[in-house]
Amino acid sequence: MNLAGTRAAEGFARRSFTAHDVRRMVENGIRDAKERTELVEGEFVILEPKVYDHDLIKNYLNVVIIRSASTDLMVGVAVSVQFTDRTILEPDLIVFDKQTLVRSDADFCHFERYNPLLVIEISVSSLRYDSGLKAGLYARYGVPELWVVDASERIAWVHLGPKG
Repeated sequence: MNLAGTRAAEGFARRSFTAHDVRRMVENGIRDAKERTELVEGEFVILEPKVYDHDLIKNYLNVVIIRSASTDLMVGVAVSVQFTDRTILEPDLIVFDKQTLVRSDADFCHFERYNPLLVIEISVSSLRYDSGLKAGLYARYGVPELWVVDASERIAWVHLGPKG
């Protein structure tokens, strides 16, 4: 499904969507479950297609982290995580205690009492979004460690301890 984006209504009120709205859109064929979007504070953000450098770095990191993780940890790849009723993010990699993941009432992955231990965002064209808005959201939701990796330049920024 091709989803057109617009900014024509800048300055006007917009409808804010919820996780339940997203679920109903998928169930009724309005949205394709395979579409690469995130719900950020009620608005859809259309994500760019993944490219070679992105997937190469993601796969290497996935292997390294899985090999070094203890047996009580899980590594998720491109998991849709509902942080609030109006925010669903899809980190490239996420590390969490396997007992902390629960199903939200909108049927997305959710961390009810504990946060993911590590979130990794791998960027090619989305570096500004990942290191700006998304980093702030992860901090707000208490994620203790965020890596933002520039896949083209092979540079990583590590953010420790959630702050504003």
